[in-house]
Order: sequence, then structure tokens, then C-alpha cells
Amino acid sequence: MGKSLLRAVGVILIVNIGVKLLGFLKELFIANAFGASSLSDAYLVAYTIPYFVHAIFGYALLTAVVPHLTRALGQADGELLADRIGSSLINLTALAMLGVSAIGIIAAPLLVQLTAPGLDAATAAMAADMTRIIFPSVIFMGMGMVVSGILNSRHDFAAAAAAVGMPSLAIIIVCLLADAAQVELLAWGTLLGYLLFLLIQLPSLKFSGFRYRMVADFGNSAVRGVCLDIMPIMLGVAVNHVYTLVNRIFASQLPAGSISALNYAAKLVNMPQSVFVGAVAIGIYPLLSEAAQKKQSRELSETLSRGLGMVMIIAIPAALGLLVLSEPIVRLVFESGSFNAEDTAITAHALEFLAPALLFYSANMLLTRVCYATDDVRTPLVAGLVSIAANIGISLLLLDTLASGGLALANTLGAAVNMLILLLMLRPQLQGLFGAMRGDTLKMTAAGALMAVICLFARPLLPTAGRAALGVWLLGLIGAACLIYFIALKALRCSMLDEVLGVVKRKIKKA
Repeated sequence: MGKSLLRAVGVILIVNIGVKLLGFLKELFIANAFGASSLSDAYLVAYTIPYFVHAIFGYALLTAVVPHLTRALGQADGELLADRIGSSLINLTALAMLGVSAIGIIAAPLLVQLTAPGLDAATAAMAADMTRIIFPSVIFMGMGMVVSGILNSRHDFAAAAAAVGMPSLAIIIVCLLADAAQVELLAWGTLLGYLLFLLIQLPSLKFSGFRYRMVADFGNSAVRGVCLDIMPIMLGVAVNHVYTLVNRIFASQLPAGSISALNYAAKLVNMPQSVFVGAVAIGIYPLLSEAAQKKQSRELSETLSRGLGMVMIIAIPAALGLLVLSEPIVRLVFESGSFNAEDTAITAHALEFLAPALLFYSANMLLTRVCYATDDVRTPLVAGLVSIAANIGISLLLLDTLASGGLALANTLGAAVNMLILLLMLRPQLQGLFGAMRGDTLKMTAAGALMAVICLFARPLLPTAGRAALGVWLLGLIGAACLIYFIALKALRCSMLDEVLGVVKRKIKKA
């Protein structure tokens, strides 16, 4: 089980690195072309609701599809049954998203008003026009997510992981072609990107053995099960995206550029989460579903423990590094073109308060997968609703004193509440989980603290002028800090580090 998980994570991780680098380059191109301005605010607001449909409905669809298809493939005539279920879901999703797209296009001005009520009239009109362009992308996204679920249930991860990079690639191309006044081309690039997201997966779908059929068998129990599971899963997984919506509602009352600053800070936090934590979550989910299907609670707990260990060995130093080095990281990554020193200051301010959320986001990604693998859609829903209420309350308390930093801190504390509730409610099902993880978690925290202290003392030595010089010194400091962290883990005899190094050594010997 451990080796198969590491192999799956390795494949996804390699693809994810390229995909997330594309995503990060996309943010750099947008920042360079439009900065933290009313133009970038208009695009982000226009993309808010379509992105929620992509991220919430699409993720819920993928999450619901995998367990049902895994069970179908384990039955007699499993291939034929899985083909019928998958085809029905593709067709039904296309019809549903066509309706959602039509509603979004008609209601675009209202959606902009709801998501960013503080925008001036010109920016709001621009956002509404771009919302109409972007909304049809939900059709391609929905169909593509079902295809990703079909591939993942057959342990084929590479194509689905690579497809996620297509929207970023399309927007990068658009930024190269557009000038500073053509922000609407970002909307057209987003639409094109999601069409490519679907199309790039189709060859792998054919080679996987799946056979598409023009059916919509809503009478099938698995198809009905997916449809019934989607709404509670959507509510459960919507938490982080509701945080973003809350941020944009409150931030629209702050000075121009605050929405963009929070967005750029979130992108920095999401980079390690999406690249590494996402790889672990995708790789672990079919294994959790198989263990749940066989009623193997010990194997379920061991798989989760291994997954959390793999996540935290990266998330702990990443969160501490983003916290301690927030200003030089933002300056190096974003400060060029229209993105100026003032934009760097407000983005770094938000990042300082948002960086610790990486730990809680990472744990929540795996804990919710355990719930869905065991057909428990209620626990993530309860945890999510409580954390959203906490986020809104903390935002109201801190908005006047900390501005965008207060909104970022509200996200962090809300995510912590979510994690604690999930751990408490899952504890009876996961015997031995906490004892198995305690030792390694303490060792990772101690090694991370040592690394953070060294970065804190070295930060004043970084150059304050010259982006190239800053890049050399900052990357050197990060590299040295990572080396110190892993040396400290080795000295502390961290078992997760030893397990990962063992797999790497075996791969090198085979090569």
C-alpha cells in the first residue's frame, strides 16, 4: 500500500509541478500586464462565480464519481457497468451545465453586484461583460471533471493532472498578445482554456478502455448516488471558496487593489498546496475508497496516516517560510511592470496572516477525502458551515484594524476550526491515527522552527534593490533553509523522511 501510494503521488507530483508552474506564470503575466488595479479586480470579480462552479461543483463531481466507479469496476461485468455510469454522467453533466451557463450569462450584472458590491460603476460593467464571456466554460469544465474521475478510478492520473494546466496556458498566450487595455481577452483565454481542459483528456480516456455511449441512465443506482452526493459534497468542499467570496465582499470596501492583493497572497499559499498536497490527495483517494469498500478500518487509518505524514513534511516548512520571508518573496515574484512597491506591501501584509492556513488547508484536503470514501457527506458539511461562520465573524472583527490582513487571518482561523472539527468527528473511525502521527509531527515542527529562526536572522541580509540580486540571494537562502530542515529531520530520525528516501534510493538503483 505504501509503495503504491508513493508511486501514484510521484507521477502526479511530476505533472503537478509543471502545471502549477504554468499557473504561477499566469499570475505573473497578469500581474505584469495589469498590476493590482481596477482592471485586474474586474477580471477577478468576473471569474469569481464561474470559478466557484469550477472549483466547487467540479471538485464535488470528481469526488462523488471516484468511489462509485471504483465499486462498479470491482463487480462482475465491471467494465461495461462503469462505461454506462461514466457515459451517463458525462451527458447529464453537459445538460445541467448548459442550463447553469445560460443563467450566468443572463444574471451577470446581478452576480457582480452580489460578489463585489463596492465596485465603481465602470469596473462593475466591465466585470459583467467578462462574466458573460467566461460562463460557458462551466460546460467544458463539468464534462472534463467527469472524465478526470473516470481516469482516476482506473488509476490513470497523468492526463487528468496535466489537463488542469490548460486554462493557465491559454491565459499566458492571451497576455502575450494583449496590451494593458485589453483585459477582456483574459476572459476569452479562460473560456478557451477550459475547452482544452476537456479535449486533452479524451485520448487517455480512449486508451484506458472506457467506451463512451449516448445514454443518460438516471435509473442506475450509481448515477443516482453521484447526483445525491453532489450537493452535500459541494457544501462541504465550498469552504475555501466561500472564504474567497467573503474576502472579496469585504475587500471591495477597502482601497482599490485589495482584492488583487489577497488573490496574489492566496496564490503563493496555494502553490505548495496544489503541487504536493494535491498530488497526495489525488493519489490517496482511490486507495481510501478501496479500503472503505472492503471495510478495512486499520488499512484506512494507516493510509491516511501515511498521507498526512507526506503532506506535513512539506507543508510545515513551506508555511513557516512564507510567513518569515513574505515581503522578499512577494517582491521577487510579483514586483515588476504595473505591480509596484505599494502593491508588494499590501500583498506581503496579507501573506503573513494567510501563510499558517497552508497547514490547515492541507490536512482538510485529506480528512474530507476519508469522509467521502466512507460515504460520510455530513461531517465535512457540518465542519464547513461552522468554519464559514467563524470566518465571517472574525472578518467583521478585524476588517477595520488589520484591513486585508484581518481577512487573511480570518481565513486561517476558519480553516483551523474546520480541521479540529473533522479530527474530532473522525477520531472514532481512525483508531491509532493520532498516536502514529504524534512523533513525526513534533519532529517536523522542531526542524521547521529551526529553519524559520535561521531565515528570520538572515532576512536583513537580503538586498533591497535589484531583482536579479534578490533572486540569487533569496533562492540561496531558501535552498540552505531546506537543507537544514531535512538534515534536522534526519538527525531526529523522522520515519516519514526515511520512507520517502528509501523509495527514492530504490528508484535510482533500478534506473
